[in-house]
Amino acid sequence: MPFKDILLHFDSRPEATSRLDLAALLARRQGARLTGLYVAEHGNEAPAATRQRAQTAAEHFAARTAAAGVPACWRCLPAAGLGVEGVARVLIRQAHGCDLLVLGQAGAARRGPGLPERTILAGGRPVLVVPHTGRFETVGARVLVAWSAGRGACRALHDALPLLRQADQVTLLKMTGSGEEAPGEADICDHLAQHGITAGFERRPLVDGAIGDQLLNQVCDEGYDLLVMGVGSASGSGAPGIGAVAGQILKQMTVPVLLAY
Repeated sequence: MPFKDILLHFDSRPEATSRLDLAALLARRQGARLTGLYVAEHGNEAPAATRQRAQTAAEHFAARTAAAGVPACWRCLPAAGLGVEGVARVLIRQAHGCDLLVLGQAGAARRGPGLPERTILAGGRPVLVVPHTGRFETVGARVLVAWSAGRGACRALHDALPLLRQADQVTLLKMTGSGEEAPGEADICDHLAQHGITAGFERRPLVDGAIGDQLLNQVCDEGYDLLVMGVGSASGSGAPGIGAVAGQILKQMTVPVLLAY
C-alpha cells in the first residue's frame, strides 16, 4: 500500500525549499497528498512579524506544490511551548494522522535532542530526515537498509515498503562481528519478494565497532540515495533513546534517511 498522506514540517529556513521539493517528489510518485505544517514560534518576535513569516511560507509552499502537480494542503499551528520542545509537541500530535513525516536535519550547533530525535521516538510514524545541505533529485531509487534482525530495523524495513516497491535497487546490509552468525537472510529476502521487491543481502565485517562510519561510507561509495534504519536503545536511565549509531547518522548524514522506532 503506498503512502497516501505525507506531512512535511515546513519553516522559513533557506534549506526548507529543498525539503519541500523532495517531499513533493515523493508525493507525486506515491500518489499522496502533501500537507505542509508550519509551527509558529512567537518568541521575542512581534505577532505581526510571525504572521507575515507564516504567510510567506504558505505562499511559497502553494507555488511549489502547484508547480509539482501534487494535491496539497496547509496548516499553521502555534508552538505548544518554547523552543524545540514546543515545536516537537505539535509535530508529534500531527504525525499521528499521517503515513510519513518529513523533517529537516537539526543544525550542527544544536545540543540535546532535536526535532528528528523527539518525533522519531514519540510520533509513532516513520520519519524521513532530509540533510540541511544539498539538493536531492532522486530519493529511493537505490536504497540501503541497515539490517540487524532487531525490532527497530524490522519496523523501519516494513515502514519503508512503499518506497522499496518503487526502488531500482534494494540492499540489506548486515554488519557482523568476528564469528557472529547472521541468520534469516533467505527468509527476509523471500518475504520482500512476496511484496514484489527483489532485494540483495550483504554481510560485512564490523571494523572497530564503527557501524555509523561504515554505513556512511557505503552510502557514499556506492551511490545510494536513501538509507533506511531503525533506532532505539535504552539510555543509562532506562528511558528510550535514539541510540549512538542513529545519533551519528543524524549528525553526519549526506542523503535522506528514513528512521523508525
